[in-house]
Amino acid sequence: SVPMLTQVFTQMLSERRHAMQRQLMSERFHDLFESVPSGIVVLDGDGGAGLINEPGATLLGIAAGEVEAATLAKAMRNLRQSCVNTSELQTAYSAIVGEVNYAITKLWDLGDRQFKVDTHPMRGDGQNGRIWLFNEVTAQHRLEQELRGLATTDPLTGLANRRQFAEIGGTMLRQTRSDALQLSVLLLDIDHFKSIND
Repeated sequence: SVPMLTQVFTQMLSERRHAMQRQLMSERFHDLFESVPSGIVVLDGDGGAGLINEPGATLLGIAAGEVEAATLAKAMRNLRQSCVNTSELQTAYSAIVGEVNYAITKLWDLGDRQFKVDTHPMRGDGQNGRIWLFNEVTAQHRLEQELRGLATTDPLTGLANRRQFAEIGGTMLRQTRSDALQLSVLLLDIDHFKSIND
């Protein structure tokens, strides 16, 4: 009976050690989940509930922690509908309805703030659940717009430069050809334009 008791105690200690390791891993995950500055939404595979961290909750205007999936979906839909690029997002997300394993990254433009929103299935299978990551890219977006403006406008007049004229003109020309429309261009050659600039 002693060997049998030894075996039972060994198994009990092993199970206890595994339970303590799982608890430690859960605490580490919780610490990581809450310390990341990005908004994180994790949805269960059964679609009943989800988990949202504090930055995500602040962005979506709901309480952090465990939340019903329907509440999360409504809050994300409301945020998406307040975006400047709502129609683009609607088209992108409606194309993947019913596809449980879709993965997509889109820019959600809220006007004064921009977020790169990545969603993908957990561990590669949507049956396991889905994760949404909201990374603020406002500063990067503003810098890109500023660089785009510098590349396409004349610094002196603020008007479109040759590059932008070629881009817009090419787009208009293709559009008129495909729609069988006519296009007119008016060119003004102003004498002594340097004196006007000066």
